[in-house]
Amino acid sequence: MMFVFWFSVVVFVNCYVVIGFQTTTKPGGSHVEPERNVVLGGVFPIRTRAENNTCGRPSLNGLQEKYAMVYAVNKINEDRNLLPGIHINTEIYDSCDSISKATQQAMNFIINTTVMEKCQCPDERQSSGPLLGVVGGSSSSTSAQMASLFRIEKITQVSYWATSSELNDRFRYGYHFRTVPSDAGLNSAIIQLASEFNWNYLSVVYEDSSFGRKAVEELQKQTKSSDLCLAEIQKFPYDTKMATEEEFYRIASKLSQAAKAKVVIVFAQRKEMNMLFESVRKREPSLSRQLVWILSHHPADQEYPKDIEGAFLFSHWTQSSDNFERQFVSEFLKNYIDIRMLPTAGYIKYEQNYTDDAPELKSSLRMSQKVPFIIDSVYSFAHALQNLMKKDNLTELPDSLLLDRKSRDLFAESMKKISFEGMSGNLVEFNRGGTIRTSKYKIRQFRFNGTHRWVDAGIYTNNTLKLFDKNLKFKTSNIAFPNSVCSESCAANSELIPDDENSKCCWVCRECEVLQYLTPGQRCKTCPLLQRPNANRTGCYDIPIETMTLFNKWGAGVSIMSFIGMILVIATAAILIKYRDTPIVKASGKELSYLLLWGIFLAYLNGLIGSNRPTAGICTLIRLGIGSSYTLCFAALLIKTNRISRIFNRSRRGAMKTTHCISPASQVALCLMLFGLQLVIIIGWLILIPPETVYHQPTKLRLQLVCGVLTDSSFMIVLIYPAFLLLVCVFYAFKTRKCPSGFNETKFIGFTAYITCIIWLSFTPVYFITQSMPLRQTALNVALTLSATVAFIFLFAPKMVIILFKPEKNTKRSIMGSSNGARTRTFKDIVKSVQAQHMGDKASDIVTNCKKPSLAMVVLAAKKLEMQRAAEATTEGNKSNPTEGQVVAEVHREDDSGIDNTTNDQHTPMLTQTDDD
Repeated sequence: MMFVFWFSVVVFVNCYVVIGFQTTTKPGGSHVEPERNVVLGGVFPIRTRAENNTCGRPSLNGLQEKYAMVYAVNKINEDRNLLPGIHINTEIYDSCDSISKATQQAMNFIINTTVMEKCQCPDERQSSGPLLGVVGGSSSSTSAQMASLFRIEKITQVSYWATSSELNDRFRYGYHFRTVPSDAGLNSAIIQLASEFNWNYLSVVYEDSSFGRKAVEELQKQTKSSDLCLAEIQKFPYDTKMATEEEFYRIASKLSQAAKAKVVIVFAQRKEMNMLFESVRKREPSLSRQLVWILSHHPADQEYPKDIEGAFLFSHWTQSSDNFERQFVSEFLKNYIDIRMLPTAGYIKYEQNYTDDAPELKSSLRMSQKVPFIIDSVYSFAHALQNLMKKDNLTELPDSLLLDRKSRDLFAESMKKISFEGMSGNLVEFNRGGTIRTSKYKIRQFRFNGTHRWVDAGIYTNNTLKLFDKNLKFKTSNIAFPNSVCSESCAANSELIPDDENSKCCWVCRECEVLQYLTPGQRCKTCPLLQRPNANRTGCYDIPIETMTLFNKWGAGVSIMSFIGMILVIATAAILIKYRDTPIVKASGKELSYLLLWGIFLAYLNGLIGSNRPTAGICTLIRLGIGSSYTLCFAALLIKTNRISRIFNRSRRGAMKTTHCISPASQVALCLMLFGLQLVIIIGWLILIPPETVYHQPTKLRLQLVCGVLTDSSFMIVLIYPAFLLLVCVFYAFKTRKCPSGFNETKFIGFTAYITCIIWLSFTPVYFITQSMPLRQTALNVALTLSATVAFIFLFAPKMVIILFKPEKNTKRSIMGSSNGARTRTFKDIVKSVQAQHMGDKASDIVTNCKKPSLAMVVLAAKKLEMQRAAEATTEGNKSNPTEGQVVAEVHREDDSGIDNTTNDQHTPMLTQTDDD
C-alpha cells in the first residue's frame, strides 16, 4: 500500500511538472505554444564510469554520440518528405557506462510515459509529446537492462552498439532492436580467420557482462562444430565492479601456462583492454611479443599500444564518405560550446576554458565509428512512424498515438517492417530477433609503417571471410605468424590419442602397428585376417600369397637344375644298358648301379615336384620322394662299400672262406630291405600327420602358402634314417680307402659320402633358421638336387667318360690294374728272369752284350718259370693268406664279369711284339 501511495505521488508531481514546464512565455510576457510533437529519448555514456559505478570525467566519444542523435533528429525535422507536420524532440540522458545509471535513466522514461498516460492531457501541444522510443545504450549490458524494463511499458528501444546474442530473445526483449549485427556473425568471422592461418588452439579473455558472457558462449558453441579448441577462458569483473590490476596479472599468468595458445581473443571494453595489454607486457614480456590479439568490434580511431603489433581488429562495416565525416566533425566543433559536459580526460586533454579547445581539435579529431549506427537508429524511428501513419492514411499524429500500451505495441510491429539504406551503408531491416539482417565486418591489422596504425586487411560478409593480402606479416622484426596449435600433426602412419576426451586439438601421436590402418577419425584399427593396410593406410587389402612355382624366383633355378639332372640320368641309364657287357659296367655292379641311378632320378624329380605350387597331392609326393630317394641312394652305396670291406677284411684274416651275401641278387635284396624300412616310416608318418597346405606368416605383412610339415621340425622324421645310412657309408668308405687300384670306385663313394654330409650339414641350419617357407622349401630342393648331382658326378661321370671318349681303357687289364701299386711284369721281365735262372753268367753276358736269346729257349724258359710259380703259389695258398689276385678273381667271378687272374690271353701279342723286335 505504501508503494502504491508513493507511486501515485510521483505520478502527480511529474504530471504537474510536465504540464507546468512545457508552458513558457517570451520575455515580453506573450504566451509561446510548444512546437514539438513527439519525444525521442537517448541514453549515451557521455561520462566515463568511475569507482563504485559513479560518473567520472566527460568523454569526447560520448559527446560525439550525443551530438550524432541531435544531428540526425535535426536532419529529419528538416526533411519535408519524412514525417511532414511532425516535429521530433530529444530527451537525452547520461548512462556513465554504468548499468545502475542506465537503469535509473530507463526508469525516468518509464515514469514520464506513465505520467503522460495517466494525465490524459487534452491538448497535446501543451506537452513535449508522447515518447516515440529510446536510442541506446552503447553496450550489451546496459541495453539488456534497459530493454527488460521497457518491455513492461512496451517502449521501443533501438541500440547502436549492443551485440550480445542474448538480446535475440524476443520473450525477454521483445521491444529491443539494433542496427549492428550480433556476436554470432563475429564469432564465425573469428573462426574463419583462425582457419586461414591454421590456428586451432586459442585463449579467450572476456568481461563478465552480458556482452562478454554471450560472446564466449556463442564462440564455444561454434567451436564444437569446428576444429578449434579454447585453451584458456578467463574473465574479469565488469558489471558489478571495476577490474583491478591484480585481476589482469592473474589472467597474464594463466595465458603463460597455456603458452601453446599464441592467439588470444578479447571481448572487452577499451579501458579494460589496455589494462590487459599492460599486465601481460609487465608480467610475461617474452609471451607478450609472441601473442596475436584478436579484438572484437572496437573503434580503430583510437590509440593502441605498439606492443600489440600484428593484432587483428573486427569492426562493424560502414560506408560513410569522407565528406560526411568532415561535415559531421565540423558541425560538432561548431556546436561544441553548446554541449554542457566537456571532457577533461581521455585521449586528448582539454583546458578549463573550453572555448579555446575547439581550434586544437580540428587537426586531430576523427568521427567516432559509432556515429553512422546512431544515425541509423534515429532514422529507424522516423521510418517506423511514417509506415504506421501510412498504414492508417493519417496526415497528422493522432492525440492517442503512443499514449497507451496498445498503440506502442503497434509502433513496435511497424518497426519490424522498416527497410531503408542507412548512413552506415547497410540495409536497415530487422530479422525475427530484432537484429539487422546484414552481418558485415572490416578486418584490420595493427601494422607499423612509419607509425603504428590500423590497416584494412580483409572483409567478412555473407558468412565468408576474404583477406586482401594472403601474405600478411606478423611484426616488423618477425614476418611469420606464430603457430598456435596444441599438438603438431601426426605422421601418416600414426594415430591421434587425445590428451583429454573432450579435446580435439591436443593429442599424442602413436604409430600404428603393422597390420593397422587409419580410420577417418585418425584412429588405428586392425585389418581383418589375412589382410594388410595399403601404402597410405586408408584401408586394407588381401595380402599377396607367396608360394613356390616353377617360374618364380624360388623355383625357377631348382626346376631347371632338376630337369637337366633327370635328362642326364635317363641318358646315363640308356648308355649303361647299351654297354652292359663291357668290363667297366660289369665291374661296377650293374644291379646296384641301376638302383643308384633310380634314387638319383627320384631326388631330381622330387626337386622338380617341390618347386610347384603346394597342394595336398604335391605335399604327399614331397614327403614320399625326399625320404625314399635318399634312402635308395645311400642304401645302394652302403651295400657296395660293405661288400668290398667284408671281402678284403676276410683276406687280411688269412682264410679264403666263402663270403656270404655278395652276389648281385643278395645285394639287390639287401638294398630293397633297407629301402622298405624307409617306406614303412613314411607311410606311418602320412597316417599320423595327413598332408595339407597351410598359410604361414613369417612377418605380419607376408603370407605364404606352404605344405604344413615345413612350418615345424616334423619334416626331419624322414631324414633321420637316410642320415644314418649316410654315416654308415662314410664309415665304410673310410675303412676301404686302401683298396687296390682296381677298386678305386670306393674312393669315389667316399667322396660322395663326404660331400653329401657337408651339404646336409649346411642345409640343416638354413632350414631351421629361416622363417620364409618358400626359402625353406628351396633350401630343401637345392640340398636334394646337389646331393643327387654329387652322387652322379663322382659315381657315373668317370664311367661315362671311359665308355664314350676312352673306349681303349674299357678292357679287363685297364679295369683290374695292379695290386698294391706294383708295376705289371712285362715280357722282357720274364725273359730276363728265365735267363738268370737257367743260363747263369752266360745269360748275364747275353743281356749285357745285348745278344738276343733264341726264341725256343725264351718260350720254354717262360712257360717253365710261370708253371713253376703257379704251382708254388697254389701250394703256399693252402698254408698262407690268399693273394690279392685271388681276391680280385673271386670278387669279379661273383660279379659274373668274366675277368680272371691269368694273363695268358695277353702272351701272344707280347710274343709277337718281342718277335718283331
